[in-house]
Amino acid sequence: MIEKLELYYPIKPNILTQDFGVNGEWYKAHGIMIIGHNGLDFSAKLGQEICAAHDGLVIFSGLDANNGEYIEIITNEEKNIDGVIAFAKTIYCHMQTGGRKVAVGDKVKTGQVIGLAGTTGLSTGVHLHFGLKRDAKGKGPLDYLTIDWYNGYFGALNPTRYFCGFYAEDAEQVTTTFQKIISLLTNWRDSLLAQKK
Repeated sequence: MIEKLELYYPIKPNILTQDFGVNGEWYKAHGIMIIGHNGLDFSAKLGQEICAAHDGLVIFSGLDANNGEYIEIITNEEKNIDGVIAFAKTIYCHMQTGGRKVAVGDKVKTGQVIGLAGTTGLSTGVHLHFGLKRDAKGKGPLDYLTIDWYNGYFGALNPTRYFCGFYAEDAEQVTTTFQKIISLLTNWRDSLLAQKK
C-alpha cells in the first residue's frame, strides 16, 4: 500500500508570514507568471538551521535569481498525494550565501540540517520559502518531471495539509517516542492474550 505524504515542519518555530496562493497582484505587477504565492513563507533568523521535511534524495542544490540559494529534495518512493501517486518534491529557498549544507545526490533523513536561512534571490527579508510539487520519474537517476506544471503555480501545491504537526528537528525523538508506545501496547496486548490461555 502506498503511504500518504507526511511532512515535518522544516523550521522551528513555524511562524507563517505569507500563505499559499496570496498576493497574486504583486506577482503580476513584477512579471512573475503565477496566480499567487506558490509556497509557504516561514519567519527565520539569519543563519537559522533549516531541516529536511522528509527522507529523500537531493536533486538540486544551487542558485537562481528568484529562489536564491535553494535545495530540492525528492521522496525515496512514491506517495499518495491527494489521490495522485507521485514522488513529492520539497523546495527550500532563499538560504544565505554559502548556506547550503547538502549537494546533489546526497541522501537525507528527516530532520537533517540541509541549510541556513537567508535572504538571497527575490526576497524582502530573511525567511524560508517552502514549496511542494508532485513529480514523476524521468529517464535519469536525478531526473524528475513536475506533473502539475500548468496549474497556475508552476506545479506547486499548498503544503499545509501534509504537515504531521511535528518539527523536523524533533523527528528522531518523535519516532523513538512512538516506538516506545507501540512496544508498550504490544507487550500489554501479549500479556492479556497470555492471561486468557
